[in-house]
Amino acid sequence: MIEAARGLPLGYDAAMQTGLTGRVRAALWKTLRRTAAVSALLALVAPARASGRAADGGWVTVWTTSPQAAGTGFSDQTLRLIVSPHGAGATLRIRLTNRYAAAPVTFAEVHVGRRAQGAALVAGSNRRVSFGGARSVTVPAGQTVVSDPVRLEVRPFDDLAVSIRIDGTTGPGPVHLLASQTSYVTPPGASARGDEEDGDAYTQPTTSLHYLAAIDVREGRTEGAIGIIGDSITDGIASTPDTNRRWPDVLQRRLLAEPRLARLAVLNAGISGNQVTRAHATFGDAAVDRVTPDLLELSGLRALMFLEGINDIGGNTPPRATAAEIIAGYRRLIAAARERGLAIMALTLTPTAPNPGLPGHTDEQAVAVRRDVNHWLRTSGELDAVFDAEEALTDPATGVVAAAFDSGDGLHPNDAGMEAIAATVELDALLPLACRAGRGSLLAGSALLGGAPRTAAGCDARPRSLARRGR
Repeated sequence: MIEAARGLPLGYDAAMQTGLTGRVRAALWKTLRRTAAVSALLALVAPARASGRAADGGWVTVWTTSPQAAGTGFSDQTLRLIVSPHGAGATLRIRLTNRYAAAPVTFAEVHVGRRAQGAALVAGSNRRVSFGGARSVTVPAGQTVVSDPVRLEVRPFDDLAVSIRIDGTTGPGPVHLLASQTSYVTPPGASARGDEEDGDAYTQPTTSLHYLAAIDVREGRTEGAIGIIGDSITDGIASTPDTNRRWPDVLQRRLLAEPRLARLAVLNAGISGNQVTRAHATFGDAAVDRVTPDLLELSGLRALMFLEGINDIGGNTPPRATAAEIIAGYRRLIAAARERGLAIMALTLTPTAPNPGLPGHTDEQAVAVRRDVNHWLRTSGELDAVFDAEEALTDPATGVVAAAFDSGDGLHPNDAGMEAIAATVELDALLPLACRAGRGSLLAGSALLGGAPRTAAGCDARPRSLARRGR
């Protein structure tokens, strides 16, 4: 949803051009001024496939974030990255990535523990992470590595702290810019190793995530995952930071409250500014290109869901996209999911309100294209389910986004808007995803794709095919 100032360094306050709310402007400025220049970002390497595959050994991904560009480098520092998993397990493994980097990176030590508060950990919870039995690991440019299993109890929304020690100086490395979650870094040259359970050495807060790609679990309650790909609305740019109020977080809480769905994890692969069909040097590869490394190659995935397209309409990478171009991108996402036997679902694009600072996203042309795209989503019959976020957030009296759901820029939903988006996802439509015949096996595919559903232990009711949701 954010349009970068093209040809200007990332330190330039691009949000001043878009008229975002003051808090969002401040967050974007604070983050972008610490990243590399656009010229450095243009020399990106091709992303590589992660080594983990769905349904391998009972592993299920319970947390992910999407790298989007090559950001700042580090010099004799330790990162303590705070994440909130969406599932439960007795054993975890960590995926570290060096996508978008031009050179290998060595992590001298990696630890993971349960976060108490700030950068401090729960006493006795910190564990050393190994890679092929070794304490350190070198990740080639463009590659992703998966750690050895680590025995640590993981619970939904019980924060984990992943500490990554870097000796020496790195070049620009992969970053997720706007995480809506505070993490911590030691100053350059600090002596912290990552095994400390106090947070005293971690004096530099950051709202970006570096190198960390995903966390998988096994031997626990979580048995499958729903992956969501999107832009800043899914990324939660206007939700309250450090509170897990992005709409995928809200949806996860709804699933946890429903016993038949509590074994499913919701994965958030949103990137602020991202587009369905076009890449951007700062805001990442197009969704059609990044969906495989960001979601489809993760473990235990049972469905793909998308809410994206407004930045294509706005022309974050010019020219502004047509409805036909966006729909063609959707069809590529649908085909990618179908190829893997996954359910494929979508939400309609959310409404806007006129904002002269965001003309490409909120003007009459944008509204017309959005309506055409949403009409196709509702009527094409090409998806297993469509949930009507546009209808849920629109003020029927004005036809624009309701003030109660608007963060103030006419584009990004606030916390109430996040709740409203999550509420559009009908839980009965997800029930086939939770049906299983045995640990780690999935019976939902035939039901979701129109075949005869089969009964299975663990299902409270016979799974039914997903009907298209929406008008």
